[in-house]
Amino acid sequence: MRDDYHERLRKQAFEQNTAMSFLIEQALEMMWGIESTPPTK
Repeated sequence: MRDDYHERLRKQAFEQNTAMSFLIEQALEMMWGIESTPPTK
């Protein structure tokens, strides 16, 4: 039960970090006109 809880937290944190990186890349692309690199999975 405890391990499952921590696994969910890790997964959530990873997904949030991925989403944040994507948003940052989008913002930079808009600001500088840089081609965004595809997110690595």
